[in-house]
Amino acid sequence: MHPWHDLPPGDNPPTLLRVVVEVPRGDTTKYELDREYGVLAVNRILTPPVPYPAHYGFVPRTLDEDGDPLDALVVMQNPVVPLAVLRARPIGVVKLEDRGQIDDKLICVHVDDPSCVGFHTFGDLPGHDQERFKWFFEVYQDQLQRDVRVAHIGGRQEAEASVRRGLERYAAAFPDRPEPRPR
Repeated sequence: MHPWHDLPPGDNPPTLLRVVVEVPRGDTTKYELDREYGVLAVNRILTPPVPYPAHYGFVPRTLDEDGDPLDALVVMQNPVVPLAVLRARPIGVVKLEDRGQIDDKLICVHVDDPSCVGFHTFGDLPGHDQERFKWFFEVYQDQLQRDVRVAHIGGRQEAEASVRRGLERYAAAFPDRPEPRPR
């Protein structure tokens, strides 16, 4: 099974998604899905240690402008392991500008975590959490030694629009991929 191609993107995309975790919250090792083989590979070690502020992964059967699956960070209180699949609801999107190209990072909440019930848009997160996401992307991207900046942070509607575009790009890029079997 290939987690990018063989899992459905969610129960009701763009509002209810599946996110495959690559990097657990608090980790400083950047794992990334090997798109050919469907396994996780160590991409880099973040130095100085910059821990991920939420569980970081991707939405299956989506494609962002950068050619990768659509990235997503999922806020929840419990730890998880790499390749765990989470049910998530997008509440915002961080739009990074990288060499003139926009790279979307969805901000989601875990739908089964009672501590996330009141979060419906990025602005609902506590102020310190909002600042932590902004800081993470500013500092994290500095390590790539490229001209990357946070261009914009949008709310739930922008996040859902990003998911719709990601689903459309994937369908256009992989027209012969069969739909995943329903459970």
